[in-house]
Amino acid sequence: MEPADQNDGAGGRAEAVRDRESTRLDRRGFLSTAGAALATGSLAGLAGCSGGETEPTLSIGYKPKFAALQYLVMSEAGYLSELDATVEPTNFAGTDASIISAFADGNLDVGFFGVTQTLKMIEKGVPATGVAANHKNGFVLVGEPTFAAQFESEGADAFRKRSEDRGEPVQFTTGPTGGMGNLVTTYWLFEELGLSRDVIEIQTMAGIKAIRRSLLSGNATGTALDEPTLTRLATEDAAVEYLAEPESFLPELPGGIMVVRDELLEEQPGLARGVTRAHVQATELINDQPAEAAAAASAAIGDSLSTATARQAIDSAASTYVSDPREIEAGTGVFADYMRSEGMLDSEVGFAEAFDLAVYDAVSN
Repeated sequence: MEPADQNDGAGGRAEAVRDRESTRLDRRGFLSTAGAALATGSLAGLAGCSGGETEPTLSIGYKPKFAALQYLVMSEAGYLSELDATVEPTNFAGTDASIISAFADGNLDVGFFGVTQTLKMIEKGVPATGVAANHKNGFVLVGEPTFAAQFESEGADAFRKRSEDRGEPVQFTTGPTGGMGNLVTTYWLFEELGLSRDVIEIQTMAGIKAIRRSLLSGNATGTALDEPTLTRLATEDAAVEYLAEPESFLPELPGGIMVVRDELLEEQPGLARGVTRAHVQATELINDQPAEAAAAASAAIGDSLSTATARQAIDSAASTYVSDPREIEAGTGVFADYMRSEGMLDSEVGFAEAFDLAVYDAVSN
């Protein structure tokens, strides 16, 4: 069968994936291969929606971090219990399982992950649709204090001078190539500042702990960080200073979003609207009652995040929580173009292909 045309929309993408049904893991198979630790409890049931059941199940995948703060709040506040469904959450933190693979394989109905991963999935024919944004302008460029002072006075020339003085490129660390932290960093360095590739060396690392360690040890000059890491570093008086906030070079910088399978939109539209309504409620709580949202985040993440630190992180300039996808429309378009220029996307997939605004509009009006 010929691949579905990218302009066919959700229906075309769904047809392309259904034709590959025999080659992908079913939900039961995913449970049996995800590893003993997951199967014994850290991975919740992935039964998904079934139109024939009296009460369908809704499988949700997430990682307990601020990029998915709405999920943490809607879960702790009880908004999900209001759905006419049995909700089966899966926490992918600290596991070998990939939330992206689980969603692409049809083992999740709802996923909380980045807009860049969503664009890649849609291009590959995965029937995925964004129904809500989570936050915008969530990453801040930071660096070690000496360089931050030099950059403040000299701008982009500070990078060139440091490279010349040391006889090597200036090192920045990021997460994996194509992730939000990586894209924010490289976009700022190469597009906004106009630096050449021989002046900068990008070192990709797995996990925030490795990135943080590289920065604090002096092995890296800078990186892009989000909350609550920024607040944690501030409370520790770590030797880190701001270099640039996204509002200064890319307003509406996208971040995490809530994505649903197209089958959910087609077979259980009321349930899709219900989980989106819960998302909107969570955003309202975060913005209107940040103390309650901080308590929910702390309870969900655990002892590593106190309520006080969570509250500071929510109040941070790097925490602007939204549900309306239009809040990240411009930034998503810029990043889609940038990903194409970097060879990460081949098609013209962008904001229009990634989001269904009708779902948000139906529950917010």
